Amino acid sequence: MFQDTVLVGGAGFLLAGGVIWLLLQRISSSSMTERSKRMLNYLLMGILVAVAIYIIDWHSSNYKDKYSVSELRLLGTQTSLVHSG
Repeated sequence: MFQDTVLVGGAGFLLAGGVIWLLLQRISSSSMTERSKRMLNYLLMGILVAVAIYIIDWHSSNYKDKYSVSELRLLGTQTSLVHSG
C-alpha cells in the first residue's frame, strides 16, 4: 500500500487539510485581533499549499525513478530486437 504515492499523498493531504481546517475554525472563534487572525489564516493556507507542492514533487520524483528505469530497459529490448531482426 505504501508503494502507491498517489494514495499515500492523497491521504496525507486530506489529513493536513483536516488539521488546518480545525485550526482555522479555532482561530476564527478566538479573541485575537482581526489582523492576527488574517495573518494566521494566510500562514496556514500557505502551509497547505506547501504540503500540496511537496506531495506532487514527491509523487513525480518517485514516478520518474520507477518508470524511467523500466522504460530504458524496454527501449533497450526494442533496439536489440530491431537490430537482430
